[in-house]
Amino acid sequence: AFRHVHLDLRRVQLPWKDLQAWALRSELSYFVSQVLQYFQQDVIEVFHQRLLRDLEAAVDFDEVLRAHSEFLHTVTTHCFLKAPELHEALLAALRTAGLFCRV
Repeated sequence: AFRHVHLDLRRVQLPWKDLQAWALRSELSYFVSQVLQYFQQDVIEVFHQRLLRDLEAAVDFDEVLRAHSEFLHTVTTHCFLKAPELHEALLAALRTAGLFCRV
């Protein structure tokens, strides 16, 4: 959802003289890109590397399962999927940005 909104914000057509609309687009775009960057660089890439390292060190299938379960738990936690209030706030921000793109 974040990637789609990010692309929509880049494609939105605004009147050249509407500085407030351009400023809002800029702020929304910055917010969405920062969240995407956090998810990708600070969460997924970091913990994916840890998962790969743990998988290389695994000596049996139980260790592979444990490493994968830990990866899923950590990623879902750090991507705010287990924090309902924060998850809802992010979705509300996405809805706002999406509505801006359709105006």
